[in-house]
Amino acid sequence: MFLRDESPVVRRSTLFMISHLLLSKMILLKGEIVDICLLIEDSDEHNRSMAQNLLHELHSKDNKLINSQFRSAFNRLCTTFRDLNRSQFFAIASKLMRYIQKDVQLIPKIEDLCKRLSAKHQT
Repeated sequence: MFLRDESPVVRRSTLFMISHLLLSKMILLKGEIVDICLLIEDSDEHNRSMAQNLLHELHSKDNKLINSQFRSAFNRLCTTFRDLNRSQFFAIASKLMRYIQKDVQLIPKIEDLCKRLSAKHQT
């Protein structure tokens, strides 16, 4: 909720705290990865940079973490955040896909993405 606050300062403070807790393994990442990814398209440059750095750090510490969250992240991205414009949606989706390691893993996820995108455009 605070990651989507109107104030860039509130979003930055929240992201800073979440980053600290995640990297210290005090909390676990679940579907919230989408909320973090939304900040990649934030109006504030510092917030965009922090979000990208956090994703990179999470991937560096555990390269399977983002990979395991991909399906639930896309579910949330397609259902909860329907107000995203096309360029925002694809920017967030492509950022998530960069962290998928193997082609074998990528193919089923892209097929799932295509199904969801076609369903999104039909509604």
